[in-house]
Amino acid sequence: MSNQMEKRTLFSIIANEETTNSFLITGIGNINKKAEKNYFITTDTTSVDDIKNKFISFTKRDDIAIIIIAQNIADRIRHVIDAYDEIYPSIVEIPTKESKYKPQNDSLMKRAERILSGE
Repeated sequence: MSNQMEKRTLFSIIANEETTNSFLITGIGNINKKAEKNYFITTDTTSVDDIKNKFISFTKRDDIAIIIIAQNIADRIRHVIDAYDEIYPSIVEIPTKESKYKPQNDSLMKRAERILSGE
């Protein structure tokens, strides 16, 4: 296993309180030595800039392997997510109770389509 992957042991989550807490009770929550959490709880009043900044901070951390983001939140920063082209951390979009899953918006599905179509 590459040295880069050996460090990447955490999931992170960006979602509403109910979805985030559901993941946290599974044990994925972490606060590192710099007091950085690996989760971000959003509300209807969370600004796009706050979501974007947290997403970017998660992508820059070398201990995060996967960023889980609620698709309705991902849609609010779609331009940032669509521009992200790194392998690690990987981005996984999930539905919430409030919003149905839309595969046509999912960045992972779009990336798979590009690979399969040879673009």
